[in-house]
Amino acid sequence: MKTNDQRIAILREKVNAAQQEFDMAVAFHEAWKPTAYDGKLHKRMGESYATNAFLVVRTALRREMLLALMRLWDKDRRSVGMESVAETLRQTGVIDTLAAGRLTRIGFAEAEDHIRKELVQRADEVIALIGKYSKDGSSWAVRDKLQKLRHERLVPLHSDFDCLNLARIQCGQGVSIDHDGDSSGDTRLS
Repeated sequence: MKTNDQRIAILREKVNAAQQEFDMAVAFHEAWKPTAYDGKLHKRMGESYATNAFLVVRTALRREMLLALMRLWDKDRRSVGMESVAETLRQTGVIDTLAAGRLTRIGFAEAEDHIRKELVQRADEVIALIGKYSKDGSSWAVRDKLQKLRHERLVPLHSDFDCLNLARIQCGQGVSIDHDGDSSGDTRLS
């Protein structure tokens, strides 16, 4: 079982990673928005090679924004996992440990009740927001649509083409896939 110090360290890492992912998503969105909605900009672009590059960058910005948002919700242990943040905040003793740490840093023991109350309020807000986008939450449909978009269009899952086959191609061994979906590493792709 993890100690409070370990839980707090992991929580802090996840919150910092979530902040970075969210900031990236906002930056990509803010850069993408005028490329998508500015009609005057679209008219000025015309039909040139620069326009094609403009469209590629616009698509890349949108894609990266969606991927950054979705990385917040991944359950992979290397990802933020917003639901695990909520679980940690619900655990007994976490708010007390956070409050004690803050009191130690500021050195103002008289503020203990105020700090604890503020942390409980913030934790409740965070848990409610995460719950809103979790399964059975009021905005689950939004998250579900974005996840489906990511899985179907942005990061397709290749059932007939696994990581081993990708590694074989990168090493120059080649892979052939027969009509049954079976693959072997003895034939080069051309």
